[in-house]
Amino acid sequence: WTSLVEGYWKYFDYVVNAARRRGMACVMFPAYFGFNNNASGSGWATDIDAASAADLKAYGVLLANRFKQGNVIWGMGGDYAGTTGQRDLQYNIATGIRSVHPGALITAHPERGDGDAYSLWGAGGQNYAGFNVNSIYTLNDAVVSEAATAYGRSPAMPSLGLEFWYEGEHSISTNDVAVQAVQCFLSGQVGH
Repeated sequence: WTSLVEGYWKYFDYVVNAARRRGMACVMFPAYFGFNNNASGSGWATDIDAASAADLKAYGVLLANRFKQGNVIWGMGGDYAGTTGQRDLQYNIATGIRSVHPGALITAHPERGDGDAYSLWGAGGQNYAGFNVNSIYTLNDAVVSEAATAYGRSPAMPSLGLEFWYEGEHSISTNDVAVQAVQCFLSGQVGH
């Protein structure tokens, strides 16, 4: 958590810079929790649980100093919202990022069925300082209702349609994926 492996992060430099040249933002999850509390071993929940708050904050500072391009939205959580204690610990990364970039955009990725991220990270939940971009992650048939809830939050904040079902998953077609995107935009989301 206190140093970056240069070879690993060069790839992210390339992606973030290529996106910036094209006028695109990247949502980066610097410590993705992992689906179902990392049951598949795909995330960092166990490592976050074992880390110190100071080391996680230092990691956030390292990332903020590396990615100064202005087209990064930082994501907490990651297919799993975590327990309150896990969110508290992981959010030290966001605190580190904000110590370098006070206006950094910070969102979160709950688990499907948790509602919008605001309900856990925003004023509807733990009210983490600096959480300023809401997101939704829902089932295919609930995009409009979840987007409407996110859009209606007070105080108002931008919200992303962060993740839904993928083409080929649960009999989802290419058309269904396009419908999800249109539903997001027509329901007030700023991205899909």
